[in-house]
Amino acid sequence: MKVCKVPRIVIVEADRALAFMMAESFTSAGFKVVGCARNAGDAIELVQQHKPDMLILEFDLEGQMNGLELVAQIKLRHPATRTILVTGWDINDIAARIEGVHPDRIVRKPFMPQKLIQVIEHAHHRASPLPAVAATLPPPPPSFHMH
Repeated sequence: MKVCKVPRIVIVEADRALAFMMAESFTSAGFKVVGCARNAGDAIELVQQHKPDMLILEFDLEGQMNGLELVAQIKLRHPATRTILVTGWDINDIAARIEGVHPDRIVRKPFMPQKLIQVIEHAHHRASPLPAVAATLPPPPPSFHMH
């Protein structure tokens, strides 16, 4: 029987309350949160130091670099690190900004913690590279409302 290791996660989120809520939810789900950062520079240091399996990050970060630029930097230095972008931005707008390297998944805000936990579990247990964002994230129907 194959035993999957617990995913090690770095959270990059400018909103401290949301970062805390995600860290608590992930820890309760059995994941290991190895660090939290509010900007890309601190995130890169945490990834260098802890070599996490996954980076959960916001598009809007403090500082000079946005989440997509951070994804490109992380994938360049640590290609095996899975990246999940969490954002309130329209997914089509995010997809239009992606050049080359893209996040493995995008989750729209607001979200229920359990939904993000499911996305993490799926990304962590997937053996092959994840498909392109546009193929996996169809736009929601016009009548779709997040609660």
